Amino acid sequence: SSLGKLEVRGPDAARFLNRMYINNVETLKTGRVRYGMMLNENGVIIDDGVFARLEDDFFLVSASSAGTAEIAIAFEEWLQTEWPQMEVIIHNATTQWATLTVSGPDSRRVINSLLTAPDLSADSFPHMSAMEGELGDIPFRLLRVSFTGEMSFELSVPAGYALAAWQALLQAGEPFNITPLGMEALDILRAEKGFLEVGVDTDISTSPLDVGWAVPISKKTADFIGKRSLSRSHDMLTERLQLVGLRPKDNDKFIPVGSHVIKHPDQRPEGHITSSCISPTLGYSIAMAMLKSGHARSGETVVIDVDKQHFEAKVVPLGFYDPKGARINA
Repeated sequence: SSLGKLEVRGPDAARFLNRMYINNVETLKTGRVRYGMMLNENGVIIDDGVFARLEDDFFLVSASSAGTAEIAIAFEEWLQTEWPQMEVIIHNATTQWATLTVSGPDSRRVINSLLTAPDLSADSFPHMSAMEGELGDIPFRLLRVSFTGEMSFELSVPAGYALAAWQALLQAGEPFNITPLGMEALDILRAEKGFLEVGVDTDISTSPLDVGWAVPISKKTADFIGKRSLSRSHDMLTERLQLVGLRPKDNDKFIPVGSHVIKHPDQRPEGHITSSCISPTLGYSIAMAMLKSGHARSGETVVIDVDKQHFEAKVVPLGFYDPKGARINA
């Protein structure tokens, strides 16, 4: 439950966050959620997550667990030193709320058996929706977001009720064979969907252009932190390392994290593997890699170097499983 929970309130909350995120915050409607990415002044990705507009002047920002403290400090620094005229209050509520995620094709039925009042149907509460409510006298927040690629709900309750909520969800899920979801399983699920993890699939030089965000950025006319840096010639080079998917041509081969990607066995590395797993769903190994000019190389065959042993892999689009998101939007 260490997932970051930053509360941003005030008349200028939307305008403030619009400068912090590369995404358009001001167009987000109340009760809706949007995926967001944050950069430093050099245009390098420093964090990602979702932000929800719970009220017109109240946003809930979910920073990454590892980056919450740094993002909270960055918010305060920019607000206090650069935009002190903005009417915004930032509160780090991470330790005040416990968040439990229910994921899978029966997740709606499990949540509905616990929260009987809200209409959680796909039409009334679609993917990337948010609400607040009360379960008896206990306040809750519910976000329909997913890092697994399956239909998922993030239920947040005051931290003191975490164990009770956990036990209630396990009991409600018994008819659906509910089971705890571990971190390794979560990492496999997000890799199957091609969801990047900041600090794993990115490093201190990775820009949003390198991970396929050129089009969304081009649609935002307002200024944001790091925007100027993205227009530098170095950041716009097509030869930069770019995030792609890889699949071995031999289904029995496994692509280890950290392996070099080369074009031919006698050439220098052109990239490296950032995430990898054997997908139990697909039945073969999949990987995500930073590859030189990767976005223009879909369908190309490359060579994976594993301890001087070589085998071929194909460059494929990210999103190995359910690429159109039918399961996540069910």
